[in-house]
Amino acid sequence: MDAAAVPTDIRCQLAQLIRLSQSPADALPPIVDWTSLAVLARTDGVTPSLLEAVRGRSDVPPAVIAALEAECNSILAANVLLLADLESILQGLSSASVPVLLLKGTSLLRHHGWSPALRPMSDLDLIVQLQQLDAAEATLHGLRFVSEECDAGPGRSMFRPGRRPCRVELHTQVYLYGRTRGEDAGLWSRAVPVADAPQGTLAPSLEDELHYLAFHLAIHHWGTGLKWQMDIARLLLQYRGAVRWDDLLSAATRCRTGLALAASLRAASALGGPVPAEVTRALNAYRPGAGERVFFAMASDDRMTWHARRLATAPSVGGLSARMAYLCGRLSPRYAASCEGGPNASRSPRGGAVRRLLSLCGSGARAAVLALRAICRRT
Repeated sequence: MDAAAVPTDIRCQLAQLIRLSQSPADALPPIVDWTSLAVLARTDGVTPSLLEAVRGRSDVPPAVIAALEAECNSILAANVLLLADLESILQGLSSASVPVLLLKGTSLLRHHGWSPALRPMSDLDLIVQLQQLDAAEATLHGLRFVSEECDAGPGRSMFRPGRRPCRVELHTQVYLYGRTRGEDAGLWSRAVPVADAPQGTLAPSLEDELHYLAFHLAIHHWGTGLKWQMDIARLLLQYRGAVRWDDLLSAATRCRTGLALAASLRAASALGGPVPAEVTRALNAYRPGAGERVFFAMASDDRMTWHARRLATAPSVGGLSARMAYLCGRLSPRYAASCEGGPNASRSPRGGAVRRLLSLCGSGARAAVLALRAICRRT
């Protein structure tokens, strides 16, 4: 099922069902289409949350319960294997003296102690320093991973084929836009050691993690996706009273990500994530600049197609080479499919056509600038 084609009432019902900290006062409407609800939960990556919410309800068809349980068992098995691969990778990087930061699912499950049955993971996201990237890549080559061609951003995409395929994203930079680009160094300086992990294994501070997850949800996923919203809600609930909100708000002001943070926290709060009232007031009083407003509108406008959003946000990527690499990776017609577990297909004829098209556009733009300059000189 196409998530965009899901009726709004079904999406709202799913969000109500999986909301954390349900109380007897929460009135849940009767569910008519359990099958569509289960399909949407799988599409949005919240099947475990749905199964947890509906256990014991008498109005759920047994076939739906069985389907949810089978999906959750598959998620658990896949995550256990991914976490085993993660331990081997972390041990190898530690032996090679390569520090590493856990990111997204790897941090949530390995650092924050979430159950591997709680949420699905499709790959392992790690951050390494740019000067250590070649050493990290060589370490993964020794673990039978192969390098993939041109991925979404700075870093390397590694894939291990075979009966137990595994993808590892080695990021050197996770903040690609505007003022956020200076924030990556801070991730390292404020990072904390991961308990019972090989030496050199780090995780972002709680505030940095929440800031990145909010930015990732609002910009990379256009504010949609219950899995990412639930990640933030669960973290807020897990660390209720421990979040240094002043640090988080300062990061949003420094990076001009206040709109992204406000939107993501609203979504997480609707799912039961506790957000203090004074934080909500501070975000309501936040005054974004014109550039932030335009960028956020382009990144979150659901009238724009997937490709149009990529083109709209590309000018905020620093440097021409990085921008071209970003576009090649994101606009390749098979890029999205390659992220689901198969090798990157950017060497395909279509991927080559995309690169040639971008090259022609660049040549045309340069020619237009030269012609304009010549006209200006004559006049």
